[in-house]
Amino acid sequence: MSKTCAHCNVKVLDYTEYCPLCGGVLRKDTTVDARRPMGYPDVYGFTKKRNLALRIILAICVVAVFLLIATNYMTGGEKWSLIPCISIVYVYVVFSLYFNPTNGYMKRIIWTFVLTLAMMLALDVFTGFHRWSVNYCLPAALLLFNVAGIVLMIVNHRRWESYMIFLLTGIIVGVIPLCLIHFKVVTEPVLSQSAFISSVCIFLGTLIIGGGRARTELGRRFHV
Repeated sequence: MSKTCAHCNVKVLDYTEYCPLCGGVLRKDTTVDARRPMGYPDVYGFTKKRNLALRIILAICVVAVFLLIATNYMTGGEKWSLIPCISIVYVYVVFSLYFNPTNGYMKRIIWTFVLTLAMMLALDVFTGFHRWSVNYCLPAALLLFNVAGIVLMIVNHRRWESYMIFLLTGIIVGVIPLCLIHFKVVTEPVLSQSAFISSVCIFLGTLIIGGGRARTELGRRFHV
């Protein structure tokens, strides 16, 4: 039964007789459909629609990959179908990542960087491995990762210290290009070295400027 408080003008949909704000007596409200059932949102229905959308996208991707491979096989020549097939798989995985409500935005950002780099590396390998994926894409992604961390701290400035682990992840990822330089995989080291140095500088600057809040957050994360 829908009721209204004459003093507060709030609408109450349960069966109480008094206003929860002022304690006044509630009166029946005929302007709101009292037959509307009360309850929680239909989460199960939303999940079914989301899963159906993912299955439709998966079906489209599978059919597209099959048609590309079949066309490539019938026409012969180079294996050009690998490039669009890798791109389609990448698009589907990213869709799945963002369609899953249990994935937080930090997890989505990190996995988007990882998947994008994996796709770039795969494309580079299948096109002859000209090293553009490790010389330019990897350090450029690391620089963007650092910028994303700064932007997130500015936007969510009330909880900026929660992104310390995000910045620390940038340093860990930055070690990979240094290892590739050591093993002569990266032939243009300047950008990779600059990306790693920027990660360390941003992390140390945040740690020093943040003071106790930054150290407490790191201690909480690593249970120190």
